[in-house]
Amino acid sequence: MNIAYQGLFLHEGLKLLGHNVIDVSFSKDEDIQKTIEDLNCKIDFILIELWGDRILPKELFKCKYTLVAYCIDSPINEFWTTQLCRIFDFVFVDQKQSVYNFLQHGINAVWLPLCIHETSFCEINPNKKYDITFVGTTSTNRIKRKNILALLQQNFNLNVIQGVSHSQMMKLFAESKIVLNENLFSGLTLRVFQGLASGSLVLTEEGGCGVDDYFRNGEHLLCYNPDNLLRICEDILSSYDSYADIATNGYMLCKREHTAKNRASSLLEAIQDKTAFNKRPDTALGNYHETLAKHLLIMRYGGQLNNTISKFTELTTENNYIAAGAFSELGNIMARHSKNELAEQYYISSLNKNNTIQANIKLALLYINTEKIQDAKSLLQNIINTFSVQNKSDYGDIATLIERSTDSADLLFVVALLYFSCGNLFSLGFLKPLPDKYPDTAFEAALLAWNKKPIPAAMNLLLDCLKGFNIEGEMLPQLLEAIQKVQLTDRQILRAAEIAKQYYDIDLANNIITAFRTSMKKS
Repeated sequence: MNIAYQGLFLHEGLKLLGHNVIDVSFSKDEDIQKTIEDLNCKIDFILIELWGDRILPKELFKCKYTLVAYCIDSPINEFWTTQLCRIFDFVFVDQKQSVYNFLQHGINAVWLPLCIHETSFCEINPNKKYDITFVGTTSTNRIKRKNILALLQQNFNLNVIQGVSHSQMMKLFAESKIVLNENLFSGLTLRVFQGLASGSLVLTEEGGCGVDDYFRNGEHLLCYNPDNLLRICEDILSSYDSYADIATNGYMLCKREHTAKNRASSLLEAIQDKTAFNKRPDTALGNYHETLAKHLLIMRYGGQLNNTISKFTELTTENNYIAAGAFSELGNIMARHSKNELAEQYYISSLNKNNTIQANIKLALLYINTEKIQDAKSLLQNIINTFSVQNKSDYGDIATLIERSTDSADLLFVVALLYFSCGNLFSLGFLKPLPDKYPDTAFEAALLAWNKKPIPAAMNLLLDCLKGFNIEGEMLPQLLEAIQKVQLTDRQILRAAEIAKQYYDIDLANNIITAFRTSMKKS
């Protein structure tokens, strides 16, 4: 079997299974069909790993070869991969939670966990130089990670390393009693497999989605939470020999079942029996999804929009569904570049093709941002009357909130509630370079509302948007500032303390509680 492959995780495994793997790289200015034909050999399928700022070729949707996608760090890339994967024949995701999320977009995806290359396994090293080692970035934006590392540094000898090669990392892991793992999202991440393959004891966060499917806490690795992290580390370091069997068990299981060869075999089986199969859309719809995916990547990472604008303009001549989406995206582009009259024309054209909640909301945002408050109120009220939006919410009657709105902050809060009612809560990986005045999610709209008018209801909505992703702690800086400015209710202050504890900032949690009790006594 000849496989054209852009990626690295399954390369070695496919070769070990006896297949010919041809490494390919793509140019954004060359169509994929030509790239593959220039290889001058029969290709059974093209396998592409999708993650981050991936360079994509032109006109994937026209490719005549079988396309296979393997989505890496899938939860933080869903904002664009759920569009692009619609034009792939077979779809795999590295995190279990993405199987359900992709299905909500009509994509049949198979969970194919990450793995470790056969050549990466270390010899088990009984002589440990380090107590606890963490290898990874330590950006201040990763609040939970920063807190965990600070907590451990206060109590143990913690070895924090970044910017090393894979072989150097594996050597460091093998020389450590504990390999520490922390995740932004709940999942079975690569660092778990790397730690197991080093022969050392892996300590990972409790409740990681998919971890229990393959590994047992206390038998193959150990799991921690805010209540037991320090105690577990103290127990391990005071009697490491009693935990050595756990490390060995994890190592042996990983070597037996979680190699690149194992994963490559699973991928080929899922292709053969078609459990990961998806029927491709027609050419026009495929063109739309590819253009939208590339547009989202530009919004996230930057780039030129000229080609995107041309593509969407061409698509406005297609059927109503595609034309409506294309007009709406053109409206978004023009609105974000303050070309308001043109944006309004595009949004109205979108509504004329297909009257959707999304296009109505974007037009309302245009009116809000141009201070046409009454026009925005009328349009938002029309959404309540026209679409099956649940008017009653935990934040009150939405129609009444619209009627009582007096400024843009009030109406942005209403937009956030409408997004929330539609399930557009938050995109984990869609961190736009600047605040977006034309947001796509409830969290973004609520944050705009909060920044204009910091009312408790807006903060509640922000936290509710993040709750389902288990990342409420990302709001800790705003919560702390709001507490200092007396902008939160008593209930929210106590919630902030609980969130701080969940994010391993025990001192902050205690300080909030102490200050709260003091203020209660004074009152």
